[in-house]
Amino acid sequence: GIIGATDNEPTWHATKTSPGTNYFNVYNLDQLLDDIKKLKKQVDIVIVSLHWGPNMRERPTQDYINAAHKMIDEGADIIQGHSSHNFQGIETYKDKLILYDTGDLVDDYRVDPVLRNDWSFIYFVTVSKDGVKNVTIVPIKIDNMQVNRAIEPEKSKILNRMQSLSKEFKTPISNDGYLVLKGDAHVG
Repeated sequence: GIIGATDNEPTWHATKTSPGTNYFNVYNLDQLLDDIKKLKKQVDIVIVSLHWGPNMRERPTQDYINAAHKMIDEGADIIQGHSSHNFQGIETYKDKLILYDTGDLVDDYRVDPVLRNDWSFIYFVTVSKDGVKNVTIVPIKIDNMQVNRAIEPEKSKILNRMQSLSKEFKTPISNDGYLVLKGDAHVG
């Protein structure tokens, strides 16, 4: 099951009488957490896709980390964040997957020379009824609004940045882009 929500544009929030977005706030997660609990009773895997957080940030703030942990605690198996226009680190929390920000896939913005919003990944996540089994990330480079596999030397730079950001969450990523999950025997 998938839940989509945003912390952007609170005036677009859907109500019982008008359409709109599934708005949430990291400081008041009650409705979103309730939705996650209800959905978890109906499905094996809960994916929460969130447009959240400020633009052009290399790392999530502690408020977003706390919110992600609460969502996992209530039954989310995968959190896929997006909004910053550049990727952020990956965390495995209680054997669940948190992609704090997956970055852009097609970017029509000016490229930031430090945050490199033209660098990102294709994320391959394999799940079973029991949860996330493995994750592989493939570095990409966005050029002229086209997604291309990154080539050296940028490929290594992109992967190294993700390894560094994810290490802060104690999530190791091998040099071939494989996330080493608990009990995983992959060698890379």
